[in-house]
Amino acid sequence: MAGRVGPIIVLVLFLFTLGTVFADTVTTSVRYLIPSSIGFTIFLPANNATGVTSGSTQQILFNTTNGSTTKINATTVGGFMQNETVAIFRYRSDANVAINITLALDTVPTCSGGTIVTKAGWNYTSWEGNCTAANLTAAGACVNITATSVRVANLSTNGYTRDVWLWADYSSCPGNTDVTKTLTHTSLAG
Repeated sequence: MAGRVGPIIVLVLFLFTLGTVFADTVTTSVRYLIPSSIGFTIFLPANNATGVTSGSTQQILFNTTNGSTTKINATTVGGFMQNETVAIFRYRSDANVAINITLALDTVPTCSGGTIVTKAGWNYTSWEGNCTAANLTAAGACVNITATSVRVANLSTNGYTRDVWLWADYSSCPGNTDVTKTLTHTSLAG
């Protein structure tokens, strides 16, 4: 029997070697990838402006001669004031996924001895004396725009739009008030 063990081992090694040299099946993992794109275009004023996709937009302002007034409409430098039918901002999704647009000021605006409150809504009638929504999710609600990001638009994929109106409320602000802040528009995958 001892003489037969050698040839059997050689035969097993030969068959094992054949199995690894000549494979019957090989698999390859194939990945099909489309990275998320969360781009958007913003238009000021909403109805007839050239869109901006990066950098800065034209400046907007809240101009009045009364230091204690509410629902001051946003106006573009150059004179277009939002109204009942045209918002100051129109966001258009350029994304391939659903996105949320947030707004945040670099710091909350103030005036000497008074307050300035910035508000946003999805239609002209959304302004409220005291905005209570945490994020804009429906027409008729308004949010305060502060240094904390707040969602002002949720958009499906490429081509969907959302108009957003902005207002400022001044309380006890003296004449000669001139405050400039930076408003940041950010898109996030929704």
